[in-house]
Amino acid sequence: PWAGLKLLRIRDNIDHILAIEAMAAAAAIDAQRPLRTTPGLESVQQTIREQVPAHAGDRRLDHDISRLAKAIGSGALLRFLSADRLPST
Repeated sequence: PWAGLKLLRIRDNIDHILAIEAMAAAAAIDAQRPLRTTPGLESVQQTIREQVPAHAGDRRLDHDISRLAKAIGSGALLRFLSADRLPST
């Protein structure tokens, strides 16, 4: 039981780390507008921005990070991975 609980904590931490990284990447793409990136990354950007709108200035990000981490944990971004990159079940 303890190992399973620890694994759930690790997964939650990874979801939060990925959310922070995704938010940083989305902000970098926003900063380069009006330039565009690849169509695939534009789709990822749109999905991230549906969960977490762009922001200007300094503010708390914990709610945005949690919202995006929950979406990542639920698999909301998995559709952007090619089938050969997904683990086999």
